[in-house]
Amino acid sequence: MPLHFSLSMSLHQIVEGLWGKEKREEGAKVEYLVRGWQDEDLYPNTSCKRLRALDSASIAATTKEQAPILAALDSVLEPVVGAPLRIDSSPRASGVLDTVLVCRAHGIKLPKELEDPKTLRLLEGAICHEWFDGYKNLEFRKLAMGRLLSSLRQTLEAKANDPLEKVEKTRLAVYSCHDTSIAGILNALDAFDSRWPPFTSHVAVELFRSASPPSILSAFLPSVLRPSQPHYVRLRFNARNLRLPACAPEGKHLPGSNGEVCTFEAFKDAVRDVEVSSKEWRGLCGNKVE
Repeated sequence: MPLHFSLSMSLHQIVEGLWGKEKREEGAKVEYLVRGWQDEDLYPNTSCKRLRALDSASIAATTKEQAPILAALDSVLEPVVGAPLRIDSSPRASGVLDTVLVCRAHGIKLPKELEDPKTLRLLEGAICHEWFDGYKNLEFRKLAMGRLLSSLRQTLEAKANDPLEKVEKTRLAVYSCHDTSIAGILNALDAFDSRWPPFTSHVAVELFRSASPPSILSAFLPSVLRPSQPHYVRLRFNARNLRLPACAPEGKHLPGSNGEVCTFEAFKDAVRDVEVSSKEWRGLCGNKVE
């Protein structure tokens, strides 16, 4: 399916879901922008030369490491797929797993060999290493997810600094992305569980304020005199609260939250470890900086 077609279909589904039939029939207009491929930060952007090089090196190492593990499945899978299955085989191991996940999500019957939980777990593990071992490298994290996390941090910060919503009026932001984007976010923040994200997976980033909004009168006070209100961030993956290592120490999370609700400062510190600006990204990538 062409990329532009799948993106337009995703946008169509979002509009259908957020704007009801009545609103659409009334002629509600939805503004949208299209940006260049190099500016896309929702996905580990392979227009980055340096990211491609790091990714290729990681995959080459993984291919060698996972070969004996996948070889143990040859007697089971080779009769089904027609060849020994490897990271770099034809078909590729990732392609077979993707097909299995698609079929299972849509109720399509599979050969019994591809339904065995132990077989699928070994296959899934090898492919997670292929796609995500690169995140062990800080440079890889920055190039893959740094711009997205930087943008997210700035949006949350703008919201926290504007409690009366004079400028930052965003209440909900929806980012439609790829499963490798979801796993990328989790890897970059050290919250990945080494499982491929299931169909319809999502990551929710929730911003909380500890008290009621300040009065209108306080808005006229100099910023240094305004009462500060602690903010907190919680990450949820498929309706499950995540515990970020950066938020585990005492004082880095809301008391009583079991480490699942980060102080805003702790969350920002975790993001700053990997974030990069668009200009920095182009420079690190070896791409032209404008």
